[in-house]
Amino acid sequence: MIYAEVDGSMILTDDGWREVKLGRVFGSADIAQGKAKERGQGIEKSCYAAHLGGHQVFCQRMAALIEPYRPLDDRLIFLSDGARWIEKWITKTYPNATQILDFYHAVSHLSAFSEDVFADKLQRQLWVEEQKTLLLEAKLETLIAAIRKVRRNRSKTLKQKARTLIGYYLENRTRMAYDHYLEKGYYIGSGAIESAHRTVVHRR
Repeated sequence: MIYAEVDGSMILTDDGWREVKLGRVFGSADIAQGKAKERGQGIEKSCYAAHLGGHQVFCQRMAALIEPYRPLDDRLIFLSDGARWIEKWITKTYPNATQILDFYHAVSHLSAFSEDVFADKLQRQLWVEEQKTLLLEAKLETLIAAIRKVRRNRSKTLKQKARTLIGYYLENRTRMAYDHYLEKGYYIGSGAIESAHRTVVHRR
């Protein structure tokens, strides 16, 4: 399988904060096995594309990285943060590709929400771990019910954050069949592109 990860990173420029679009392409043979694979560690070889500006140029650069792997057939797997422009580009340019919401992003949104819900660190960690299990089992309706449960009798601000989180998951539900992806041996993210942000962008 061929994996392509796409994400954005904010950097401070002379014109203020701007987003650097970053991509990483690697093959399944370049991924470490076992627990390291699940954490997104041990990517031994990969190619990068980065662009500070519009997505057209960035998409061209990503396409150039993917081109050597043709014929692609159904071997191409995209992992992203769920941004709509990424989805549209992939659907148009690579209609046979599998699109996955990077598990790192699915969990990070959940973790951020939990910090507003639970003051106790241990309680927060336990709740997040329970919801991560639901994510991995693709039990989205159960996860949404859990989010709605903890928002009851809370502030309007927290209820709005809960609605935003639920909306994020519902918008990306077709890219969250993690049980199916893991059964097929697919890499589901959680680290590679974030590591690339630190390596390619922030250290330059």
